[in-house]
Amino acid sequence: MGKAYPFLNIMPEYRQYLITDMIMDIATLLILTMLIVQFVRRKHRFFELTLFFLMCLSDVIMVICDMVFDIAPVFWMLDEDNVMPLLLTRFLIAWVVEQIFTVTLMAQWLIYVEYTLHQSRDLIRRRYTTAMIPFIAASSMMIISLPIGFWRTAPFDSSLVYTVLIILSHMVILFYLIAPYVVLFRERKRTRLPAYIRLTPTSLCMIVGIVSNLFLTFLIQDYPVLPFFFSLGLLFADYYMYRRLNYIDPDTGFNNRRFLPVLINLAKKKHLKGVTVIRIRVKRGSNAAAKLLKSWKPEQCRIITMGDGLFLIVSGALEDSVSERFIALVTKQLKNKGLPAEADYFTDHEGNVDAILRNYR
Repeated sequence: MGKAYPFLNIMPEYRQYLITDMIMDIATLLILTMLIVQFVRRKHRFFELTLFFLMCLSDVIMVICDMVFDIAPVFWMLDEDNVMPLLLTRFLIAWVVEQIFTVTLMAQWLIYVEYTLHQSRDLIRRRYTTAMIPFIAASSMMIISLPIGFWRTAPFDSSLVYTVLIILSHMVILFYLIAPYVVLFRERKRTRLPAYIRLTPTSLCMIVGIVSNLFLTFLIQDYPVLPFFFSLGLLFADYYMYRRLNYIDPDTGFNNRRFLPVLINLAKKKHLKGVTVIRIRVKRGSNAAAKLLKSWKPEQCRIITMGDGLFLIVSGALEDSVSERFIALVTKQLKNKGLPAEADYFTDHEGNVDAILRNYR
């Protein structure tokens, strides 16, 4: 064993690199702390917010791991026997761990988008059991790349295999970048009024983070740009989620009366024609009535709680028999629960939706 030297004596420039890293990590943690505090303070307790919180938590853990890998070399003593393993630990293992967090956040983002659009846990369970295969494959390839990256006496070109595994795993990351847009496109084809969600600001932040990370890692220095840009992406996602939650009643999960003008403007912008509006009013037990309506909620409709026990169910134009059957079933169920209700409906197959909805403001 040769003489050991402090890591900072061998690489004195690492001090400046460490300062830059710490500034970026602290800025990232401040953004994520603000987002988590807002999550705790909000009255809404929907699964959508839980998914968002889990993304913030993943980013926090990524930052903490980055900080651990950044600070550890300060305490290292290097000699000719351990210099290579320690350097690979700092610059190879740290980078691969960061990539595993990246694919994790990308998968979480896809699930968040899917749930926001469909509000269905059952759909998530059905569809994303299979969709997690790319995530598992990418994470496995990244983990396998670690021993291959260290294996200098391998009977094959370890550098080439390592590079191939990293490229394949990043193709999975590309899949997770594109998939939310496919989901949103299909939803807009399926329904005239998809949930209000913006993908591009968050996706752009993720793309900038991934590209910057690859560029800096292989050409300059491995700065913690990934968690920082992901936190900016989550900041945009939180902003649009906040706007969306302003139009959702925290008790029932239905749209509130402030959503009606938004719906009118959207219908006018899209020149929508043909609508059925079902009105149901209960004199008491609004929350119990809302729970029942949620279980009976027709496909591709919006339920708006107007206050004072009044609910509007807005959908495309329905046949009279369908509306009457729905009202009969719901009012019967409400009556069985001791919640007598009054209900009526209006259908116009050709009228402008925005003009019709103005009558209910």
